[in-house]
Amino acid sequence: MQTTLPSRKYYLSGSVRMHGIWLAAAQVIWVLAAGISLVALVISIPVGYERMTVPCLSEAVCAPDQVMLDVAQRLSEQGLSLQFYALQSIVVSAGFSLICLAAAVLIFLRRPKEAMAWYVSLTLVFFGVFITELVDGLGYASPVWRWIVDLGSSAGWVLFACMLYLFPTGRFVPGWTRWMALAWVMTQLPYYIDPYSPFNMGTWPLELQFPLILGLFGTGLWAQVYRFRRVSSPAQRQQTKWVLFGLHITVLSILFLSVIPDTFFPERAAPGTILAMALDGLSALAILILPLSIAMAVMHNRLWDIDLLINRTLVYGLLSLMLGLVYLGGVLVLQEAIAGLSGGAGSSLATVATTMLLAALFTPLRRRIQLMIDLRFYRRRYNAEQAVARLGNALRSEVDLNRITDHLVEVVQETVQPETVWVWLRENPAAQDRFAGGD
Repeated sequence: MQTTLPSRKYYLSGSVRMHGIWLAAAQVIWVLAAGISLVALVISIPVGYERMTVPCLSEAVCAPDQVMLDVAQRLSEQGLSLQFYALQSIVVSAGFSLICLAAAVLIFLRRPKEAMAWYVSLTLVFFGVFITELVDGLGYASPVWRWIVDLGSSAGWVLFACMLYLFPTGRFVPGWTRWMALAWVMTQLPYYIDPYSPFNMGTWPLELQFPLILGLFGTGLWAQVYRFRRVSSPAQRQQTKWVLFGLHITVLSILFLSVIPDTFFPERAAPGTILAMALDGLSALAILILPLSIAMAVMHNRLWDIDLLINRTLVYGLLSLMLGLVYLGGVLVLQEAIAGLSGGAGSSLATVATTMLLAALFTPLRRRIQLMIDLRFYRRRYNAEQAVARLGNALRSEVDLNRITDHLVEVVQETVQPETVWVWLRENPAAQDRFAGGD
């Protein structure tokens, strides 16, 4: 009977389902939150356009997306106007918010009674709208909107952080993570009581803020690993893979898009340049990977494709990195060598030679990386593929039925590893007569 199942089986049963008054209350809360968020997004578009088309004179009172005079001058030198900058920024921010809202609506409509689906959908509503600079700038329009925007931003970050303790069943696993969720709430609460209080984390130096936030996020990631290894069912593990995949890709992409340009192209990546605007768009796309992967996990849509996606990401990510290093090193080395021999620059010849080298290395390097990743991360699947391949080779040259059966049993034991293997062979009198008669 279900009443006799132990507590761990209860965790494996799936997400909590809402009924009655709880379901009605959850739906009302979601509709109100989505309505307020959508209104804030719509109002922020004309307000943001007006704000971003006027240069700011003092950085202390500027909105995050408002440009200073030197940035406006840099835009003018490149033939770009503040109107173009405003439209580009609005398209990126509003597009990000609308995609998050669309994913939230889809989850809300497709899984209306699942508590975890409702929670994720509500998280996407707040996270997708109120973390953008476009809506954040709405807080500079009036004190009322400032309070709404701050509350929505706090809700988005707290809901997202606590989701790591709850996903995918909607229960705190391990049990002590509920105190971590309370800690996240306490990081935001003092701001609304007294913004200048020493308990308000916003008044702390970054040297104190960063370790605290990093530590709290670390507990969430640890909770996901613990749940993955100790509690989750196979389907729930695939859901966790989707979320962690999106989180890692987003974090690595943001670091890459921020660190590399600031390190190697600081002038070209300065605010107001074409590269800076392109990086803003790419960063928005990178962040979108996270909510979309969460939506895939919650909707149970193509869960088992995540293994192939992770495999391909590892292969082509390493391949791109290695080819990039080869290209950079090849161009520098060949350019110096050719310049030393010919006395000229030799940059064009070095680029052509390095490109041809990359074309020759692409296929063998990809195969070696694929083999390395299969052996390291997908050993069991790799062994299964090798066993099946050996069985196919043996069947081509084997005619003895007993030996074929032995090969088949060996492959099943190696790949599936069952406790017992049985083989049934259907008798075929016509085939037996044909073999016995020799015709």
